[in-house]
Amino acid sequence: MKICVLASGSEGNVTYIETENHKILLDIGMTVKYITEKLSELSVSPSEIDHIFITHVHEDHVKALKQFIKKYKPTICVSAQILADLEILKDYENVMIFDDAVYLSDVKVDI
Repeated sequence: MKICVLASGSEGNVTYIETENHKILLDIGMTVKYITEKLSELSVSPSEIDHIFITHVHEDHVKALKQFIKKYKPTICVSAQILADLEILKDYENVMIFDDAVYLSDVKVDI
């Protein structure tokens, strides 16, 4: 498993998690350009991101969400409350709602 903090702080938060079967972002609080550049440094294309977990709806955690899902179509993993709070996900089809934990094929994510 590989975990890389791409940004952390009041300017924005993005963490990249890679397992054998998944490439995941935990939050997406920077611009798409910034995230693309940081992923490129890891030899990862944004189109390879298959899941994005959103911890809460502050701008420093969701800044690039609208642009990213429009272009790359990953599965967005959110709680029911976050889904209700994020208008941009209203008509988005690739949403996974979780309560406490999400189990993907080779990783468990607790938020």
